[in-house]
Amino acid sequence: MTNLELAFASDIFELYRQRGAMEDLIKEAKSVFVFDKTDSSSFTANRFRMLPAGVAYNLVQAMKKLVFSAELGNATSATLRFKPFHLAGRVNQHACKLWLHLSSTNVFDDLYWQTLFRTQEFQLSSN
Repeated sequence: MTNLELAFASDIFELYRQRGAMEDLIKEAKSVFVFDKTDSSSFTANRFRMLPAGVAYNLVQAMKKLVFSAELGNATSATLRFKPFHLAGRVNQHACKLWLHLSSTNVFDDLYWQTLFRTQEFQLSSN
């Protein structure tokens, strides 16, 4: 139901589709980044509580656009936390160097290396 009588059905559909997409983004910010948590009765305290959550949300959105492959470009934050960073391996330190030993049977191995190389390319191009 709508009170937009003078609009075309396709325009109304697009308007509500965009609204639904925005509600999904709000739901993600609230569930993943705990954006709706208010610990204090003070507006200022709650505002500064939400500030890091907003920054983290914006960083993840920027990473989706700039670094991750097309496979993860529209993924939710929960998927982004799981797929590229769900690795089996160990870290060794020797002679002031860190060595990352990954499992050879990692399901997301290709995705991990694609993400790592794209991040390095982005760092090199921004210098």
